[in-house]
Amino acid sequence: FYVHEFAICDRSPFFDKAMKPEWADQRPDPRVIELPDDDPAAFSLYLHWLYTKKLPVLPDDQESPSYEGFHNLAYAYVLGERLMDIEFKNVVADAYVLYARGTAPGKQHYPSNEDVRILYEGTSEGSPIRQLLIDIW
Repeated sequence: FYVHEFAICDRSPFFDKAMKPEWADQRPDPRVIELPDDDPAAFSLYLHWLYTKKLPVLPDDQESPSYEGFHNLAYAYVLGERLMDIEFKNVVADAYVLYARGTAPGKQHYPSNEDVRILYEGTSEGSPIRQLLIDIW
């Protein structure tokens, strides 16, 4: 992914620190940061939000979310945790709330066991998303 440095460093303390000369000079290419443990779809979602301030997985009145969409949300939250982007994590948490409330009567959707596993394994004890999952269930 190609990202404007100032845009991402402004949002993410992780990238802000990683791009400082004392850290950047330790990489073969100081302009490249590898995130091998993070899901590319989640990072794509993050970049979309970074540039538009919109999360393209929010429910609409016509369609049900796919399980893949929920998995992307779970991985996106974990990515937000690693990048230390609180605003992004809040937007993802808001998406879970909107899905649980439903966009129309009878259209509530809840995180799957797999989503719960992803979020619990990717966050620390006391993470707000864990409490939200408990509240949703």
